[in-house]
Amino acid sequence: MSGKNFDDVIKRKLAKLEEIRQERKQLELLKSARDAEKAKEKYIEKIKSFVDFDKICEETLRLTPQIENPTVSSSKKKENENIQILKDNVETPKRDISEKLSKLTVFHTEITDIQPREILTSTKSTQTKNSNACLQRLEGGFKSKLPPGCMSPGLPKVEFVLPAITRLESIIEERKAVRDAFVKTQDNPNQTSIFLVTELTEEEKLAFLSNTNFQNALNRIGSVVENVVANNRDITKDYTRPNTSIDDADDVSYSGVLLNVMFECELTTNRCITDMDWSPFVADRIVASYHSNVNEPLAPEGMALVWNASFGKTYPEYIMHSSSAVMSICFDNFDPNIIIGGTYSGQIVMWDTRSSKSIPIQTTKLNSGAHVQPIRSLNINSHNIYSISFDGRFCTWNMDMLSKPIDVFTLGTKQKRPIAATCMTFADIEYNDFLVGGEDGCVYKANRFDANDGIKAKYEQHDCPISGISMSHSSASEFNHLFLTSSIDSTIKLWSLHSETPLHTINNNFDYVMDISWCPTNPALFGTVNESGHIDLWNINMDSEEPIVSTIVDGQPALNRFSWMPNAKHIAVGDLDGRLYLYEADNRLTQPVHNENSALIETLDMLRQKSLIRD
Repeated sequence: MSGKNFDDVIKRKLAKLEEIRQERKQLELLKSARDAEKAKEKYIEKIKSFVDFDKICEETLRLTPQIENPTVSSSKKKENENIQILKDNVETPKRDISEKLSKLTVFHTEITDIQPREILTSTKSTQTKNSNACLQRLEGGFKSKLPPGCMSPGLPKVEFVLPAITRLESIIEERKAVRDAFVKTQDNPNQTSIFLVTELTEEEKLAFLSNTNFQNALNRIGSVVENVVANNRDITKDYTRPNTSIDDADDVSYSGVLLNVMFECELTTNRCITDMDWSPFVADRIVASYHSNVNEPLAPEGMALVWNASFGKTYPEYIMHSSSAVMSICFDNFDPNIIIGGTYSGQIVMWDTRSSKSIPIQTTKLNSGAHVQPIRSLNINSHNIYSISFDGRFCTWNMDMLSKPIDVFTLGTKQKRPIAATCMTFADIEYNDFLVGGEDGCVYKANRFDANDGIKAKYEQHDCPISGISMSHSSASEFNHLFLTSSIDSTIKLWSLHSETPLHTINNNFDYVMDISWCPTNPALFGTVNESGHIDLWNINMDSEEPIVSTIVDGQPALNRFSWMPNAKHIAVGDLDGRLYLYEADNRLTQPVHNENSALIETLDMLRQKSLIRD
């Protein structure tokens, strides 16, 4: 088909479409006109019906007799006039405005006052002395110039009402009043009074026993009395006077260490002791942290128990739980009731022995940007907590804010690999430099303010991971540079901070040495435990190769923790089965002799010479 023919077809189609549109418009006009005619016819029929109804009404009125009533006739006339006006308006809808206004009439309407319905309301309010005045004012109405809805002046003031007093508080007040009256009679002997002792009811007894303050006070008093009874102390003795009597029974000494008590209960079964710490406030109190029990999956993962060495009972004073295994633990230096723990999940937890619950009162968050692996060591100085985890991350915390650490840095080698820390101790009293034992058998010295490098010195001699490290904090300052390390390679090494090579090495007959600790009172004495159940005490002034005292625990359990009491009176030892052994040490071993320091200086000089010859 050519282009010209195609245009012709299109034109014909458009013309046909236009014709169809015109026809449709005509049909719509016809339909609308037809509808308009129908509506007009209906309107006319309706008007005719109205006219027929008016005719019928006129005929009926014409047939009925007319009785003139002045009131009705006047009203009827007015109605007729109104109807006539309406008809005129309908017939002649287009009139002037003046004609319409001329036919308006004035109607007089009667105004009637209808009393509103009375609504009664009631409100809860405090009854005061001026309540009658308030009622009189309400009855007489508010004579105020304020708009409706606003408070009128002169309303009564509400007096202060005392708070409700419970039954227990009322009983306490009564007892206090009786006590005050009794004290007054004691001050004035001439005055006499009679006190009636009333027996408490069952409800009053239950209120006293269920009171939290009463329970806490009873527990504290009970622990003190239990401690006195366990130690056979005379509470009636006047300790302010000098003691002139000499008790020969106190002069008892032992040749070594003597087992005093073994702490074990059903809670510690199959739980490895991970750490121990002595209280700086109560000398006989020790806390031990425990790992999880794989045989009881429903039991708490972590646990910390507080034992008392003087009670003589095998049940803990306080029991504390954690959602993760507790790897390290220590007491607070300022509050005897606060205990800090480091968990396997990398969280720092805080317990309060005064709390009625065994769960921690504070816990760090897992996403705080701190530890993500087990915390291997904890130290507290002032209000700061220092922790180190297995990935070498060192964190500083504030006791008042455990939500986020103050400082975080990771100890790493020259190859930028993190140090797998196993233990830690601080090298000075100021808590600036610290020593870290690593899984690679090396000891690293670092400074917590040097976050860029961290590592200041490296001591490498052990062939296996370091299991324990202990710094000498002797009263003699010339020995504060010494520290000891123990390792799974069955060796014990004596070091000096001034030299990267050990001063002395001790072999322990191929037994894993699990922990080591300096004696807090004797600078030449230290103790160790091994996996074959041996407790060894060493004095390098007496013998630098063999222990002066060696004790085997019954059953030869695998011992993994060793700790001295601050006064060196007792030794605490923990094993892998959850048993805590408390040994009493000989005073002749723990207390230094008059020439102990000078002998130790000579021994160290001799050991240095040997190490130089060996190298």
